[in-house]
Amino acid sequence: MITVIPDTNALFGTRWMTTGGGVTLAAHAANGACLVVLPEVVVDELERRHSDRFLDERKSARAALRSIKKSIDMASIEHEFDSRVDEVGRERGALLARSGIELARTPDSGVRALVKRDLARRHPFLETEQDDKPKSFGFRDAVIWETILVFLQTDDEKRVIHFVTKDRGFIGKAAGKPALHPHLLEDLDRLGIEGSRVVLVGTLENVVAVIEAALAEAEAEAAETAANSAAPTELALLTAASARSRATDAARRVGLVRVATDALESLVGKDITEQISYGGEYQNPDFADLDYPSALETGHIVAVDLETEISFEPPNGDIVTARADLVLSIDGVVSKGDYFGDEEDDLWLVGELNDYYFEVSTEIRVQAVMQIDTEQGTGHHEDVEIALTNNRNPPPPTDPTSATLDFVLDSSASESTSDVREVEPDPDPGSTELDPDPGDPGDTV
Repeated sequence: MITVIPDTNALFGTRWMTTGGGVTLAAHAANGACLVVLPEVVVDELERRHSDRFLDERKSARAALRSIKKSIDMASIEHEFDSRVDEVGRERGALLARSGIELARTPDSGVRALVKRDLARRHPFLETEQDDKPKSFGFRDAVIWETILVFLQTDDEKRVIHFVTKDRGFIGKAAGKPALHPHLLEDLDRLGIEGSRVVLVGTLENVVAVIEAALAEAEAEAAETAANSAAPTELALLTAASARSRATDAARRVGLVRVATDALESLVGKDITEQISYGGEYQNPDFADLDYPSALETGHIVAVDLETEISFEPPNGDIVTARADLVLSIDGVVSKGDYFGDEEDDLWLVGELNDYYFEVSTEIRVQAVMQIDTEQGTGHHEDVEIALTNNRNPPPPTDPTSATLDFVLDSSASESTSDVREVEPDPDPGSTELDPDPGDPGDTV
């Protein structure tokens, strides 16, 4: 059984694992296909993030209504926001009560007290600005790592864990590929823990694809064992062939999901607002034709959260089309006059930029369509083109594993690029990725 340990950023934006890959991962855990282990510090930080969101919304509501506060019951409005903060704690308990999801306690009570102090933003802990966001460095990540070390040391089954992270504090490079940082590998060696027991995985969607590939492989092996009996029936042979076909598709899908998630990640930092074209006219960027709050003067993508799993259409020649419903988190700037004058725009106040402008944030629901070019086949990278359109009422997702993917993907490591229209991922559909004990800790999913 695959064991999954996510860091905080892997769950960012997914309210207690209720969107995108989180839902599917929790379902697989409930069915016994995997075990999800949540470090206590991760759960603590998620609780603070979700609570902060409601507190920020309360602040925005108070600012927007201050001109008419004598005419409305502000106390009842603030009480409603307070009740939503209380709801976060109840949802935390409900998540940890689910089958297949476990809490890994912070190893030391003194460290636990320091985590609480850090999350409460009490000195001498300090946060600094990074990309216009408050950021602390290293401490909570160190606690996550110490929690993982204790889990590995005390696990009698000596299971392999799939560590879901892209945090630079955990990752180094090995032969040009993402791998555990050498300091962390030294920790494992010092404690007598095999490095192969920690496998890096980029996102929840990636680890879900690995779990589903492992399930399909196990089904295929069982069917082939039955078909290799002394007198196999025609039905047993057909069942084995069908199961092997599904396992092959699932293995290829692991690579395609990695291609798609790398492409979506490359959207972060992109400007979605109109830009002056070569002809002197304003137009939307090539990758996005979106309606966004009219008061927004500038806006860029700061986070991409999947609302649905990524689905793949049957190949059209060398092109595979992938689709997903997303929530884009946007940070931008709006004039103070427009902020208070436009009641229709859904903007959250972040802070005051200067005497004339506010910093704001918003969310946009979109559909992403990705064209993945697999023409070069094995040994080459695939190019991806992305198109984003508004998607206010997304349909229920179809089965994302149903398409037959009859082509060969690259077998080297994935590397995302800064250009949204050209991503150079590198899927590996090999059988080692289907093994809960894949060996080299430098292998990424």
